[in-house]
Amino acid sequence: MGLAIFLFLFLLPLAFIYLFLFASKSALERVGIPPFSASLLLVLSLIGSIVNIPVYSADGLMIALNFGGCILHVAISAYLIFGMLKKDGYALSGVGASVIVVALVTNYFSSVTKSGVSVPFFIPPLVAAACALITGRGRGYPSPQIAYISGSPGTLLGADLLNLPNLLGWRGQVLASIGGAGVFDGIFLSAIFAVLLIPHR
Repeated sequence: MGLAIFLFLFLLPLAFIYLFLFASKSALERVGIPPFSASLLLVLSLIGSIVNIPVYSADGLMIALNFGGCILHVAISAYLIFGMLKKDGYALSGVGASVIVVALVTNYFSSVTKSGVSVPFFIPPLVAAACALITGRGRGYPSPQIAYISGSPGTLLGADLLNLPNLLGWRGQVLASIGGAGVFDGIFLSAIFAVLLIPHR
């Protein structure tokens, strides 16, 4: 009985981790990224979440770009936008509107402390998915791609960049990681779950 409970408690977290990684890989594939590249990007995103690249430092305040939570997701979004441009340049109007809405809603629900920026995890992906369905489905645009782009840079913009004025007034030993800390979870989960919330055609 004790062994069975131990195995259950040990295997249950592994099962959740496997399901999460499988769902994340599936979401990346749904936006048009090949399976091997999706697996590689997923690993880079998780490992890169601990890598912060300094871009500004003054009076003890350091502003850095998180590789996994900022640079990589922006690069993926740029790749998706470029692909959409080749097919239909007008699709960017839907992308732009979705990013702005997600950024404004995310910023409204975000809270800033010296430990970082926190956002309720369910708000950005729900808003991103809703915006993608509204701006994409009726016009034949690729809703999963719009969901990823609005859920990723939209959350980054609303949670981090729009809160930068609050951070610049701080003094002392403070690291403001753009796309890092708790925001990494928000950006990563927003992009992934926003795509998974889009129904298959």
